[in-house]
Amino acid sequence: RIYQRDKVRISMMIKKELKVSGKESTIYPIFEPSDSLAQIVEKTNRLAEEAMAQMDGNSNSFDNLTDVFYRIPPFILRSAIRFLMWLDRYGHLPKALVDMQPFHSGFFVTNVGSIGLPVIYHHLYEFGTTSMFVSIGRKETRRELMKDGSVRTFRLLPLRAVVDDRICDGYTYACAFKTIRRCLMHPEILLEGWNGK
Repeated sequence: RIYQRDKVRISMMIKKELKVSGKESTIYPIFEPSDSLAQIVEKTNRLAEEAMAQMDGNSNSFDNLTDVFYRIPPFILRSAIRFLMWLDRYGHLPKALVDMQPFHSGFFVTNVGSIGLPVIYHHLYEFGTTSMFVSIGRKETRRELMKDGSVRTFRLLPLRAVVDDRICDGYTYACAFKTIRRCLMHPEILLEGWNGK
C-alpha cells in the first residue's frame, strides 16, 4: 500500500540504562522538510531527554498502552491485535492510536552501535506504515590498499537499511540512497536546511 505522509516522522527506541532490566521507551521526532541538521539534533535530543525523565515516573502513552496489553489474557489479546490489524489495513485505526505508537512513521532507526553491537538488518513490520528500518552499528576501523601500495586507515560508521520494495521502484530507491549518501559524505549541505537539490 502507498501512503502519502503529511509529516516527516521517525521512530527511535531509547534505553535509560545499559542493563537487561533497564527501562526503555520510544520517541517519535517530527521534522519539517526544511529543518537544518542543528534543528534535527535539537528536536531529537529534547525528546530523548524528556523520555529519559519520564522513565523515572510516568511513561509515554505508547508505554502505557503496552503495559495494558501485558495485563490482557493472551487469548483475548490475540483477538484484539487481529482487530487492530484489520482496522489498520483498511485505514480505520483511530488517530489517537496512530499518533501514540511507533509503527506509523516514515522509518524506524535503531542505534545498536550505542550498546557495542555490529550493524544489523532489522525486519519490517506488517502493522503500520513504516516502510524502512535503518540500523547504525558500532564504529569500525578499516584499512584500504591504495594504488601506490600504501595503506590508508580510516574510521566509519556502518549503516544498513531494510526497505519495503513494494512502495516504489528500484530507480526511485537508487535516487533516494544516492541523495542520502551525498548528505552523509557532505553533511555541510544540511547545515542550512534541505533545499531539495
